[in-house]
Amino acid sequence: MTKAQRLREQAARCLRLAQGVQADDVRQSLRNLAAESLEKAQALERAAGQQQQQQQVGSMPPPPAPIHGAAQQQQVQPKKAEDPE
Repeated sequence: MTKAQRLREQAARCLRLAQGVQADDVRQSLRNLAAESLEKAQALERAAGQQQQQQQVGSMPPPPAPIHGAAQQQQVQPKKAEDPE
């Protein structure tokens, strides 16, 4: 189980406990703890996603090098039709 998953489970436990608490301050503290746990889990998942993208980019082959001295194509302009007078 990853740390992000453990944080999500902790958030769920806090929310379940908050439902059964009568004291408003305790209920709000549990909700705040749940929110913090979810934020941390999301941050860990974002960081893991970015790290994975960097690893994928690093494993890609480099683009081909341009060929120097190759003949360039010449752009041909259409001829204008002559107006008969």
